[in-house]
Amino acid sequence: MNKTNQGDGVIIGIIDSGIGWGDNSEVFNEKGVGPIPSRWKGSCKEEDNFSATKYCNRKIIGARWYMKGMMEANDLNQTMAERLHKLSALDDNGHGTHVAYTAAGSYVNNVQYYDLNMGTTHGGAPLARLAIYKVAWNGINGEMISNIDVLAAIDDAIKDGVDVISISIGGGGGGAVNYADINEDTLFGIGSFHAVSYGRSFIASGGNSGPTSYTVGATSPWVISVASSCFNREIVTPLTLGNNKTIRASGLIKGKGHGFAPLVTLANVTKV
Repeated sequence: MNKTNQGDGVIIGIIDSGIGWGDNSEVFNEKGVGPIPSRWKGSCKEEDNFSATKYCNRKIIGARWYMKGMMEANDLNQTMAERLHKLSALDDNGHGTHVAYTAAGSYVNNVQYYDLNMGTTHGGAPLARLAIYKVAWNGINGEMISNIDVLAAIDDAIKDGVDVISISIGGGGGGAVNYADINEDTLFGIGSFHAVSYGRSFIASGGNSGPTSYTVGATSPWVISVASSCFNREIVTPLTLGNNKTIRASGLIKGKGHGFAPLVTLANVTKV
């Protein structure tokens, strides 16, 4: 990491559920970040419950939101949409903020987790800038996303001057066919090709399915789909079994021993 520029000068466009989950000002601090690149044409506006003063700086340089496609798909007018949602780039559920930090979170020292010192944490490119494009909204049955809104966000990200577009939404594969060409049935195939044709790198999540075959969600050959871990440390708890053998387990238990309990298998969980 010390031999790279750590993303300095790069603008990453995050297309997700917005930015600003709780008090996260420190994880997007602008320490060591230079001036906003002159090619940047986007904006970060004060809207509804989104505070540009609180969330926007030299790290988070842009924040937009998109809902027209979702409104049309769900037969919502402006008044109805305003009753259901806060129309701003503020993150409703934390996913977009999590993705943004994974990509380009700033250095944060002396991180504490349940009184344990976890040291220093940061994203993949801690000096890169972030431009936020909110397309995912909380609905009754989970997130609501319109392909039209996603494509509009991709188009604006290109015009705004981002270098990399990152999307961690959509299905996780699992079907018998994954399209590798520009196909009308695949959102990533259309949007990603448009971005790449303008010289923008396109990063998409592989999904949460697997490890069986045909479970990677983004398979277009010009899309970069990666798996990563953000931890270089472990939280280990000794677990003593009924036969008095002790094994290393991943987890955190505070206090003294909790006595014996039955083991839970995946089959037990899926039956609940």
